[in-house]
Parts: sequence; C-alpha cells; structure tokens
Amino acid sequence: MMPCSGSRIQANEDCSDATYMIKKAKSYQSSDSYTAQAWMLTAKTLFPNNFSVQYEAYVMAKDLGNIKEAAFNLEEMFKLFPNENQLWAEIQRIAIALRKDSMEKDVIFLRNLFGLVPHNVQHQMLLSVAERSEDTMEHCQLMLLLIKKFPGKVSEHGVKLLETLFAAEKYGNFQSPFNPVRKLVVYDVIPLILQNKDIQIPTKQMYRLLQKSVEFYGCYSSQEQDIDSKTAKSGSRSGDLTKEGSIEQPWTHLFSLLHAAGRKLGWELVEMFAECSETPHNSDSLWQQIMSFVLRRNPVLASSEMSEATAGRIGHSVDDTNSLNSKQVFFCTIVLFLHCLCHFGAHINPTRNQGSNQGEPHYVLVEGLEQHRKSQDTESTSSSKRRKLGNEVNKVPVITLRRKASADTKIALTQSFVTALKCWELLHSNNYLEKELGRLSNHLCLDTWPWFQALNIDSLIYQGMHQDAISHLLRIQRTSDHDFQKSKANLQLASCYYILGKFSMACERLLDVVSSLPIASGHSVTHTTESNSLSKHQSGKSGRHLSYLSFERGELLQYCVKLLITCFREKTILSPAQNDMALGHMIVLSQFDWPQEEKLFLHIVNIIRKQGSFCYSLFFNYVISILFC
Repeated sequence: MMPCSGSRIQANEDCSDATYMIKKAKSYQSSDSYTAQAWMLTAKTLFPNNFSVQYEAYVMAKDLGNIKEAAFNLEEMFKLFPNENQLWAEIQRIAIALRKDSMEKDVIFLRNLFGLVPHNVQHQMLLSVAERSEDTMEHCQLMLLLIKKFPGKVSEHGVKLLETLFAAEKYGNFQSPFNPVRKLVVYDVIPLILQNKDIQIPTKQMYRLLQKSVEFYGCYSSQEQDIDSKTAKSGSRSGDLTKEGSIEQPWTHLFSLLHAAGRKLGWELVEMFAECSETPHNSDSLWQQIMSFVLRRNPVLASSEMSEATAGRIGHSVDDTNSLNSKQVFFCTIVLFLHCLCHFGAHINPTRNQGSNQGEPHYVLVEGLEQHRKSQDTESTSSSKRRKLGNEVNKVPVITLRRKASADTKIALTQSFVTALKCWELLHSNNYLEKELGRLSNHLCLDTWPWFQALNIDSLIYQGMHQDAISHLLRIQRTSDHDFQKSKANLQLASCYYILGKFSMACERLLDVVSSLPIASGHSVTHTTESNSLSKHQSGKSGRHLSYLSFERGELLQYCVKLLITCFREKTILSPAQNDMALGHMIVLSQFDWPQEEKLFLHIVNIIRKQGSFCYSLFFNYVISILFC
C-alpha cells in the first residue's frame, strides 16, 4: 500500500481501502496526472477483483486520453465482470457511438477505443449487448451493427435477424410499408444477405423479400403524396423514420437489390437493371427488353405480326404455370412501372416531390389543336369529311411539350408516361399478373396516389377513351377541395368535350379555367407556335397529337384562346348560318396571338363582306389591336 507521510494509510470508518485509494487518485487527476495514475495502478494491483476499482481506472484512462489503456481496461472488465450493469451501460454507449456518423470528439474517441479491442472480444461485446436489450428495435439495430462490422458473421446472424424484424413489423401495428422496421429490413439487412454467397435463401422467401422491398421503395418515393401521414398507428415510430433523413437514390438501391435477388434466382431479365440510373431516360429500352423476353417465351405471339401494345393485351403473353418466367416478368415490370409512375408524378406535380424538379411547373395533358385546325380549314360541311376528327382519336398520338422545357424534362415526362402505360397493360395481360398486381396495389394504397389518378386520366385521353376520362374528371370536380385540381380537371374536360364535338360544353369549361387564373400584373405572355413543336415529331401516318401544357398563366391562356377560337370556328365559319356575335368574338380572340391568327381574321373579314352587314356592339370595347386599322 502506498505510504502517506511515512505512516500507514488509515481508511475512514465509512469508506473501504479501495474507495479511499480511488478518491485519492481522483484528487490528483487535475493537478498531477502521474501521481493520480500511480494511485490507481496501486489500487488495481491490490484489488484486482474489485469492479469499482477497475471501472474507475478505465474512466480515468478515458479522461486522460490514454486510449490504449482504456481499451485494455474495458477488455479486462468484460472478461472478469460480465454481470455488472455499469459496464453494460458503458458498452451500450460505445455501441451508440458506433452507429453514429457524428464527428463529435467524444463519439470519435469511443469508436477508436472500441477499435483497439481485439476483434473476437468486439464481436462478443456487440452480441452480448444486443442479447441483453429488451427493446426489439434496439436489439435489431445492434445486430445490424454487428453484421456490418463483421461481414463474415452475416451467414450466422443475418437470416435470424430478418425473421426477428418480420415479427416486429407484424406485431408493430404499422399500416404502411413505409415504417422504420421495414427500412431496416430493406435498406440495411437484405442487401447484406444478398451479397453473401454462402447464404442460400429458399425461392419462396426470396419472393417475400422482393415483395417487401418493392412495397417499401414504392411508398418511400411517394411519401410526399401524404402516404406518410398514414404510416403507423404509433405516431412516434412514424416520426422516428422521418427524422432519420432521406435515402439517396432510392431507385438505384431497388434496382441493385432486384438485380442481386434475380441473379440468385437465375432470372435472365434482371441483367437489364445492372446499371440503371435514377432517371427514366432508358425506360423505353427496359420496356423493349421485357417485351422481347415475353415474346420469346410465347412462340405463337412472337411469330405473329402484332404491335407490342397489342401483345401486352393478350391473355397468354405470360405463362401462368411457369413460375420462373411469370415471377420475373411481374417484378421487373412492376419496378419499371413504379419508377416511371413516380417520375411522371414528379413532373406533373413537382411541388409534391422532394427531388430535383423543384421550380418546374405543373404539366397537364390536353389534345393538340394545330393538326385538327388544319383539317378544319380545308374541310367542307359534308358528313364524311367531318368524321375525320373523330377517326383520328383511335390513332396512336404523338406527345409534345408546348413549353420551352429542357430536353431532359421532355424525355423524362413523355417516356415515363408512355412506358408506365405499357407496363400497366402488361400487368393486366393475364390472371396471374393481375392478381399479383392487385395484392401489391392494396399494400401500396395505389388508388390513393394523386399521380396514379392523373396517370389513369391521361392514359384514357391517350387511348382515345374520352368519355371514360370525362367520368373521372367530373368525379374530381365534385370531390376535390383544391382549386388547382379543379382548374386542371376543367381544362382536360374542355379538351375531351372538344374532341367529342361538344363545343358548347368545351367553351363553358374553358371560361371556368380562364376565370380561375390568378391575375399576374406585368406578366408577359410568351407565344409559341404549336406547329413548330410538331415539325420534328409529327408522324406521317397520324394526324393526332397530345400536348403537355405547363400550368402557367401565359401558356394556359394561349391554349384556352386557341381552343375557344377552334370551337367558335366550328360553330360559325363551318356552319351555314352565320352569327355576327360569334364572328365578333373570334375577331376579339384573334388579337391574343397576333399575327398567328391573321389568316383567320382575314377570312372573317371576307365573310362579313359577302354577307354585306355586321353588327357587334362590343367592337370598340375589345377590338384594340392597332394592326387591325
């Protein structure tokens, strides 16, 4: 025992020798670290089986920054005192530091300290602290930490961890795949298991993992569609997931996961996802590969001269009895569909998306006018030629963007829309795919996604099913509380009524749209020529095209005015009975896009000259263009 003033140390009545020496060491810690360490070393030597002494020696080593000695003390305590709560509290603090990305000094120190402990002891520490945890989520996170630090232990602990997480999610009362337990399963655990060549997962279990992964990433990518408000009955758990931050490149993660799982299953199709990007620019290429796979496995279909769209509707395009083919077609198609659907939604309603499209306008699909107007200019009133407009509805349309959008936006929006539509048709091509789709849709609550509803309406317009589109749009008009949704529905209703020849109803909807537009002081309208946008895209066989309008005042006004003029033209110029009021309205409207409507104006003037008179009481109020004079 260390001498003190040449006499034997006397402990206080209420203090043991060990406690006295600890206090003595602490008293020198701030003033004389060497003396403090000497006292503590003496205490450790005299009382090797006293946990308080060993623990205080560990704490002092930490405080003095002696990381090697602290690591040695921690190892010794773990071996000698496995049942001390104070020790496990410290190991738990170290485990928390290991899970953090923080650069705080204390956190870095604990991580480095743990790194100096022998690997076998590290493994035993993490395994023991995980087994002692009474909270299921904490236990799973500690086990995840263990298999991340020791990849060689994935085969030993990985599958068991998955089963624990599955049970936790089942009994966690979650209402959506977008929850913290599912994130651990899909984002953290499954990739580690799939990367391990020694783990053999049964085929049925692999399908289960894929299903859960698709559900999670589908819901995650749609969280701005208010799905996250329904995440779980336990609000705290839902909030925890939000606080954890976003997942960078979620689709890249899903593509990688699908590729890894598919390779274990021997799927041919998944190779196309090996190097897929977040953007949907290659979505058409992916779709072509899926259809090529489907056609190769159906000789009758492959030998027939059918379009891919037609092939997708054939009930036997995918063999229900061939699980290998049908499963890979389903998973590859549904992943491509959801990817395109979410990018479609990000462009038609970018303010609801957290991605890079912030600042982009909303887009709305309408019937193009230029080609119809050209045909109307040359048509007579004969019924055979007047049917031309209706016949064009059944042709596959060309899609353009009227706004001067970037090339990336044009490709992303049009390709994501068309590819999503093709995937949807294929997923309804037979009973098996439709059944799988229905089950997944229920878990995703797909029918509640606003951009899925928008895709449904746009697809009806694209396929020329305008009456069905009108039914959906009228329902939105009745149920929506958002002025934007009502204005968008009115615009598409006007477009549908116009193509069906219901010009009066189209005009009523257009007037509703115009009256709902906000007043923009000092806002200049940028006029675009629709025929120019068509010149590079228009098919020689089809006279029908669709256009995605940016939902901005200038472009909407321009389209509404053009469509009003077109409807008035049908009711006046192409009608035997002339109406001065309608002719006057057309003169007023022709000023908006002058000189694009100069030919129309001159044609109206010729009509007035021929009839010999013209009465329009609003002429001097609204005809203001000096070019008319």
